Amino acid sequence: MTNLFSAGFFQGLAVLVAVVAGLFWVVRWTIRRSRDPRSVRFKWSVTLVLLGGILVPVALTGPSYAAAFIVPFVCVGMGVVMSLMWTPHLAAWFCSSITSAIDGGSQELTPQPLYSAAESKRKAGRYREALVEIQGQLERFPEDHHGQMLLASIYAENLNDLSRAEVVIQRLCARPQVTPNQLAGALNTLSDWHLRYGQDPERARQDLQTILERLPDTEFAQNAEQRLAHLARPDRLMEGHDRPTLVLKPGVQRIGLRKEPLDLKPREQAPAEKATSLLQHLAEFPNDNEAREELARVYADDFGRPEMAIQELEQLITHPHQQQRQIARWLNLITDLKIRHQRDVPAAVETLQRIIDLYPKAAVADQARSRMALLARELQGQQETAALTLGEYEQRLGLKKPQRREEDRG
Repeated sequence: MTNLFSAGFFQGLAVLVAVVAGLFWVVRWTIRRSRDPRSVRFKWSVTLVLLGGILVPVALTGPSYAAAFIVPFVCVGMGVVMSLMWTPHLAAWFCSSITSAIDGGSQELTPQPLYSAAESKRKAGRYREALVEIQGQLERFPEDHHGQMLLASIYAENLNDLSRAEVVIQRLCARPQVTPNQLAGALNTLSDWHLRYGQDPERARQDLQTILERLPDTEFAQNAEQRLAHLARPDRLMEGHDRPTLVLKPGVQRIGLRKEPLDLKPREQAPAEKATSLLQHLAEFPNDNEAREELARVYADDFGRPEMAIQELEQLITHPHQQQRQIARWLNLITDLKIRHQRDVPAAVETLQRIIDLYPKAAVADQARSRMALLARELQGQQETAALTLGEYEQRLGLKKPQRREEDRG
């Protein structure tokens, strides 16, 4: 009993378990990677039966001369059978590195729709044939977003069938698996088509409004708000399609004989008018980044109120879903105000530090560090800049009569 459970017994048992586990893994791996799993299962079944059959002569004859004579012939026969079964697989496995470079390997590619034929026919002006190609692909891949958008674009841009294009976009947006990026892109494109081809500003606004309703509190809604702010009035919506006619006033007659010089500069809008117009616009569209930034410039440059300008820029920075590059630019504008108007280098350093804290690994942080080291020089440049005062010159110099010199009078 002691000899039965000796160290050698457990060692042999461990080797047996490892061999069985390894064999099981090899069987499972070959079946999973095979193109014909049923055939591989059959071959493994035959192979295991043959391997088990080697033990039968030994068990029947025992360790004797008869077993030594019979077992080699049995092994040879089994080897011939297994070689006929497994030679194609072994040859393919050893040569796979070479053949894969030629035929691409045995890994199956994920089927994808192909629209190259449709694109070629579209470029050739054969729009109906292009639609047939796209619809053929969509029958195999009905959920393909690119194919749906390509179908709608041919209807809208090439066949002037905006109603069909709108139906395609609406079906696309109604799919439950549509992503926010796809939804926003499709509705923005439909808005452009309503404006450019349908000449329907109100429908274009409705498309953008749908983005706000379907994707609230997202960057897509933020972008839609910016577009709505600049495409608010029907006349402005149509400016991108139908440019307004410019009526030229008749020119001034006999301009060379005028006593007073003609002022050809266009009338500039007064700062108060600018501010009033921008405030009225922001009352209707409070999230218009461009208008609020312009108002900050008016406060700083025209009214000399940098603190009011900084408040407007801070409101832009704290608005959700703003882009990194925009926030960094506005913080740099605040830095400009603190240097140019307030002469406050420590406050400018704190503003640039905000960029570094917000985006420590971004390129804007490196730019902020570089500028931080040059703030004192910026302030010195502002202080040393002197305005050049031009002298006063006589008016109508070319029409004056020449004066005689004193020696000519004598």
